Order: sequence, then structure tokens, then C-alpha cells
Amino acid sequence: MRPYTRRILVIDDLADRDHDCDLLLDQNLHVDAQNRYKQHVPYGTIQFLGPRYALLRAEFDDGGLERARDGSVKRLLVFFGGTDPGNQTIKVVDALHALGSRAPESTIVLGPAHPYRDVIHMSVINLPNVQVLDATDRMSMLMAQADLAIGTCGVAAWERCALGLPCLVVVTAENQREDAEILHRLGAVEHLGDADEVNAENWENAIRRAMDERDRIQAMALAARDVMVGRRAALAELERVLVDGMH
Repeated sequence: MRPYTRRILVIDDLADRDHDCDLLLDQNLHVDAQNRYKQHVPYGTIQFLGPRYALLRAEFDDGGLERARDGSVKRLLVFFGGTDPGNQTIKVVDALHALGSRAPESTIVLGPAHPYRDVIHMSVINLPNVQVLDATDRMSMLMAQADLAIGTCGVAAWERCALGLPCLVVVTAENQREDAEILHRLGAVEHLGDADEVNAENWENAIRRAMDERDRIQAMALAARDVMVGRRAALAELERVLVDGMH
């Protein structure tokens, strides 16, 4: 591609190979972010590091969706990504059953390739305050309306942070671990551990704690929003470099 463009941008989050590039973007959180790519990119490569540069759909930067959160948990949003191969969703459904009348109003979003779609739909028949959506193009609105989310890290983590939505998370893939642990230390999420080791009772207890600890959930919402502080300026900087540097 060198003959066809003045600059090459690489998008990476592994830092385990060399790149011939002028710009590099890694939107995830890392302990030693500034030095991870030092040996993998040419001298002078401009690096855009961290969630401020996350490549999100435009609606997640719509200020009209922002709202102040008081820490109360009345609406829950459950989303474990596009496939959820271990069916973590059913554990949360079981937790909602166990909560009974205390269960918050909940929306469960299933990815387009969810392998247990029919099982999930059947499992919520006796839960009048729970709706299941088979994929949606309204995720930003659902996140804005929710008081607490349940899910994993990945792109959804930055979507939630952009809207100041606190979250209970588990790790379903190794590349989520560092984000989950750092976000937990920052107070933006509660990291429950590896998904395979978290059961319905763990989810029930975590949801109960969230409903009972209003101040903590409010603090989580503020911490989540802080992850994206400076995003507008960061995106403007990224756009300027891309536009000025390309034919």
C-alpha cells in the first residue's frame, strides 16, 4: 500500500507482531500502554492509545443520550456479545427468577448468532418485567435508559463508558481480561471473574448488592464516564491526522 497512500494506519490490541505503519490505534486499556508497541513500530509512529480513541458508532457520542445517574437500579440491560457460546445469559435469567419481585425491569439483548435463542425466550415466560430482543439497532438508547448493565468487555465496554453506564462484567475470552481488571480498579465496573466460574447465585448476589448500594453504583457511573474524558478532543486530533495525512 505504500505507493498508494502517504500514511498507513494499523488497528491492533495484541502488540505481538511488527507493523510497517505511520499511525497505530489501540483503543483498549493496558498497564504499560506507552511502551507496548515500542519494539513493533517504526520510530516516529504516532500512537493513539486508549478508549478515548475507541471506534464507536456516532450515536454513542450524541450528548443528547447523556443523563445523570443517581445510583438506583430500576432498569437492567443484559448483553454478552454477539454469540455468548457459554450461554452466560441463562445464568442471569436464573438469577432474575431467584430475585423474584425484587428483580429490576430487564432487557436482554441476544446477538445475531446466539446459539441458545429459543432457550432464553422460553426461560423468561414467567418473568413479566423481562423482555428479550433478538439483536437491535437501538443499543445506544437501551444503554442510555439502563441503570446497570451486565456483560463482558470489548467494544461494548467503551460504548457503556461513553454513556456513563456502570456494569457487572465477567471474562469470556482472554483478550477481555486486562480491560476488565483495569476498569474494575478504576471503579467503572465490578469484575466478577471468569465466566465459567460465575454461577446464577453469584449473579443474584451481585445484582442484590448493586440494588442495595446506591452510592457505589453512582460512583461507578461517574468512573465509567471518566474513562472517556477528553474523547471529543482526542477524536478531533485523530480525524485531523487522518484527513491531513491521506491523499
